[in-house]
Amino acid sequence: MLKWMEDVGKEIEGIPVADVNARDKALSEVEPDDNVVGEVPIDLGKLLVLSRQYKKRSAEAATAAEYATEEEKIAQNQKVALASKTKSRLLSEIFWTSIRDMFNLWGDKSSNLGIKKGWKVVVCAEDDDGCSCLGCTLKRAILGG
Repeated sequence: MLKWMEDVGKEIEGIPVADVNARDKALSEVEPDDNVVGEVPIDLGKLLVLSRQYKKRSAEAATAAEYATEEEKIAQNQKVALASKTKSRLLSEIFWTSIRDMFNLWGDKSSNLGIKKGWKVVVCAEDDDGCSCLGCTLKRAILGG
C-alpha cells in the first residue's frame, strides 16, 4: 500500500469519537420532509473529520505561505497547502462515494444527498434551496446559489 494511504489510515484510527461527535453538533437538524436513508458509521464519520482537518491544514499553510518572507518557507508552506487540499478533496470524495455505495444512492436519487444531526444520511427535497445539510451546503458553495 502507498505510504500516504497508510498514514491516512493511522490518522483515521487516531481520531477520537469525541471529535466525530463534535462535528455532529455543527450539522443541521433533520427536517420533516427529509428522507432519512440511514446513519453514517463511526469510521466513515472519522474519514469526513479527517478530510476537514486536511482542509484546515491547507488553509493554515496557505496563510503561512502568504506571510512568509523566506523563499524556502514560502515553497514549503505552498507544498503543504497543495498536498493537504488535495487529500481533503480525495477523502471527501471517498466519503460520499462510500455513502452512495452503502445505501445504493446512485443516479438521480443521490443529487440532494446530505448529512444531518445524528450523522443521518438524508435525501433532501428536490426543490429545497434553503436546505442546510452538509451535502446541499457544499453543493451551493461549489456551484453557487
